[in-house]
Parts: sequence; C-alpha cells; structure tokens
Amino acid sequence: MSFTMRIESADHTPGAGVPMGGYGWSERRSDGSAVEGRRLRAQCAVLTDATGHVVVLLRVDVISVPRAVYLEIVTRLVSAGLVASPADFVLAQSHTHNGPMVGRVPDPYVLLGNEEDVALTDAFTAEFVGVLVRLLTRARAAAPVQVSLGYAEGQAYLAVNREILGWAPPDVPVLVARRVSDGALHAVLFGHACHPVCHPFATRTFDADHCGRAAAEVTRRLGVPALFFQGAAGDLNPASMGSESALRLTGDRLADSVVAMVRNNAFLPVDGPFRTAAETIDLPFSVDLADPAAVERLRRKYQQRVDANGTEDSVRRHAERMLDLISRGALPRSLPMTVQRLDLGGLTVLALAHEVVSGYHVGTKNEYAKPLWIMAYANHVDAYVVADDLLWRGGYAAGWQDDPEIAGAGTAALSYLMPAPLRASPRDRPGAPDCTEGLVTGAIRRLLDK
Repeated sequence: MSFTMRIESADHTPGAGVPMGGYGWSERRSDGSAVEGRRLRAQCAVLTDATGHVVVLLRVDVISVPRAVYLEIVTRLVSAGLVASPADFVLAQSHTHNGPMVGRVPDPYVLLGNEEDVALTDAFTAEFVGVLVRLLTRARAAAPVQVSLGYAEGQAYLAVNREILGWAPPDVPVLVARRVSDGALHAVLFGHACHPVCHPFATRTFDADHCGRAAAEVTRRLGVPALFFQGAAGDLNPASMGSESALRLTGDRLADSVVAMVRNNAFLPVDGPFRTAAETIDLPFSVDLADPAAVERLRRKYQQRVDANGTEDSVRRHAERMLDLISRGALPRSLPMTVQRLDLGGLTVLALAHEVVSGYHVGTKNEYAKPLWIMAYANHVDAYVVADDLLWRGGYAAGWQDDPEIAGAGTAALSYLMPAPLRASPRDRPGAPDCTEGLVTGAIRRLLDK
C-alpha cells in the first residue's frame, strides 16, 4: 500500500539570554551561539494512508515540553484542523541538555535560581509554540509525495545504564520512505535510547548533541531528510561524554547503524491502514495528597527545610514553591501520563510521556514480538517515570534520598516541581496495579492488546 508524506523543518535556535535546560541548579542563559551543523530544529512528518487518515510526527530539539504547553499546542492544532485528534499527533522531544527551557516544568526558578528566568522562559515558550503551529501549517499545505514505507531494527552500542541495572537496549528503529514514482529514498525516521549529554557540560551554546550529529550525518550520506526520535533513555548515558570528540563518536556510530540498514534494504513492509489510540493515566504520589493530615505532614517537612540553617538554595526554592501550593490548596494529587499507540499496519509505535527508564522498554519488547518502536519523551515531559526497583532504592531518578515521602535534595523531583516521589508498590506485591509500575505497564498492555 502506498501513502503520502509531507516533510517540513524549521530552525528554532533562540538568541542570547534564553534560559537553558539541563545541567541545573544555577543560572544558565544562552550566549546566543549555536554549534553549526547541530542547530536546534523542529521537524515534521505528515503521513496519510489510503483511507485519508493523517498521522503527524513532530520532533523538536529541547530538553522537555511540559503538559501545560503540550495541551496548548495540541489544542491549537486541533482547532485549526491541522490534526484530527491528539491520538493522531506525537510531539517528540530529543531531550538535548543544551537546549532552551520550555514552560514552567522544570521550574525555571527552582532550577536556575532567578524569578526573571521564569518570565524569560515564558516569552520564549510563546515564540516556540508559534513556530510549531506555523511549521505544521506549512507542512499540511505542502505538496504530498506518494511513498511506500518499510521498517527495520538495527543495533548501536552507545549507552550505559547509570543506575547499574544491567541493561542498555541497543535498538535502532528505522522507518524509510521511498518514492513510488521511482523507488528513490525520500526520508528516514530513526531512533535510539541515550541521554543527549555528550556536549561539554553546562556551556551556554545551543547544541542538538549526538542526536543532531547523527541526523546530520544520515542526511549528508543519504541525501534525504533524517528525523531522530528519543527512546526510553531515563537511566541511560552515553558511554563517551563531556567532549566534542565524544559527541562526534556517538553521533557517527548511530548514523553508521542507520545508513548500513538503509543500504542493506532489508525492510518489512508497512501497509496501513493507520489506527491510533491514546489514554491518560494518573500516577499517584507516595503521599496521599487528598488526605488533609498527609498534606499537613508534608507542609511541616517543607517548612523545616525553609527554616533550617544551611539548606541548599535549590532545596529552599523548591520548598518555598511547595508551601505556596499548599497554602493555595493547589498541590497536584497525581502525575498525568499520556500513553499512545500508532498502529501503522506492520509497525506499532508506542509513545510514552515523561523520562521513562529503559526497564519499561526491555519489559515491553520481551512481552510483544510484533515490530514495535518505543518512543519516550513523547508529547509531554514532567517527571522521571521509574519502576519499583528504583522507587524502592531511591536516588536521583526515583526522586528521594532519605525520606520516600518528600522530594529529595538534588533529585529530579525538585527540578520537576514534584511534591513527593511517585508511589512504589509494596515490596511483597511488585507491580501492584494501583502503583506506578503497575499503572504504566497496565496502560501499555491495554493499548498494545487492542
């Protein structure tokens, strides 16, 4: 079966003074520079099957897009008739740590230490949303190209598990589009799971990191647009990092895998028709924030942090934010998570919101033998989503250090403005259906079993 495809791209690299995400806990604003060849891009692939069903894959080079901004984007796209429903649209974030902050999660004040950074981030966010809406408007108006689609998976051993959990999936999913008119290659969509932190740490230069390097190399070698989609990289770091040579090595090895697969041309046909579905699950916190007594206990703990001598600045800023939310009765009671399935006919794409750790990738791939591309950092990113093994142990990604009922100093729960870590299963009931791991795996199974 043939499809139509439209591909469009936009450079969204900001100028000087824009607050930058990643490598937090102090003020960090762009100096206006960007690495040539790895500037920040938004790229859009619009696919239409023979029935007229349109699926949009939009990927961007930013650290993350929070749920509030994602909802604004998707609402504008649906209202403008650019997508039929949120289930037909994926907003994929590369998670480069040398990109601009978007929205208020992570909280620019908590992360960077200056309320002025909130206003600067808000201003950039408004511009960024406009760029994406205009990009998709242009893509929908572009002349369609009739293409055939094929899927294959290769391997690239680029990452190590920083939580020492024993896995770092090497999967390199590749979707190729070839023109029906002459069989020539038209576009390449590919992915991998690895944190984009190869660039020398905490500079003020925008850089799409190894993901941007890999896409640029694929385009240079094959002569067609290449779009990168991040995988479940929450606990995966590059084996080589912290230098330009490490970045080039990592990006080039990923490009090598993609190019070798394309040239080998052993792809399974993707036949359509498209079928899409999505659901939002609510992940509970370790503290029942519907219980006034539990909220009061949490308030006292955060007040102690504010009052204590020697409290780290970022910890104090987070505690101030929590006390304000508590005083206004505005504490969130759960963490929404979008889980989405795009069945393209011969390939299923599973798109997971947030910084999902690789264990969810491994478990899902072991359970489902069908061609399955797992994306994370999809649609919105507002937290790490870890499984019971990490929630029991604590640490940076789990969000707690010495008290599992309060966001830990120096953990991701602080930057993501979480009142408490996510809820772990009881140790005698791993994967409990009302706790984080059970809720996530349950949603994945519901969607993939349909």
